[in-house]
Amino acid sequence: MLKNLLPLLLLGTSLCTIVSRPVIGQLRPDDHSEKIKNEVQRILSGKRSKVVVKMKDGNNKKGYIARAEVDSFELSDLASGKRISIDYLDVEKVKKTGMSKGAKTAMWVGIAAGAVVLLVTLPKPGLGPICPLGCPR
Repeated sequence: MLKNLLPLLLLGTSLCTIVSRPVIGQLRPDDHSEKIKNEVQRILSGKRSKVVVKMKDGNNKKGYIARAEVDSFELSDLASGKRISIDYLDVEKVKKTGMSKGAKTAMWVGIAAGAVVLLVTLPKPGLGPICPLGCPR
């Protein structure tokens, strides 16, 4: 009986080790606050830009990041102009407002492509009977 059970036990054990995996995506509070701190530093290193700070209690705060410290950062409020000190542990997410660089690039590429198509398809004076899209006579 033990000889019959041993292969099944080994098979079950090996399947459990293959199928099981560690839980990914669960951040410790320190990891989350480090992530927020790095994001604030990245935004602060660029030019002055508007941000929306989503707090863990559900509130949103809008403004400019004025200064970053070790455990908090200061947000210059858009409405009142006052500076608010916000702890990294209280922040759910920090997001820049406006279009991303990729979206701006795509927009300008689209405008340029439209201009090229427009210039190619317009009738040209002096071409005589040749017209790119069969101009009406």
